[in-house]
Amino acid sequence: MDLDFHKATSLPEASNPAASYTNFVIVNGLMFVSGKGPSGSPKGKLGSTYTTQEGYEFARQTGNKVINIKGELIIGCC
Repeated sequence: MDLDFHKATSLPEASNPAASYTNFVIVNGLMFVSGKGPSGSPKGKLGSTYTTQEGYEFARQTGNKVINIKGELIIGCC
């Protein structure tokens, strides 16, 4: 699998928590992420409110946010 370095390094910044919790915790080597979702916090059902393609986009946005949090952890900036 070829990785596009530019795409891999141009992820959106991790959002700050909206309340008094952290973006993630690590327990027994597992990272648990809290409060991350697609942009705009869409509400509805896949197949009726949103198309499958929109569902893929929501999943991609959420995955990018989680990857960004992991990247910040590795870099040690937060």
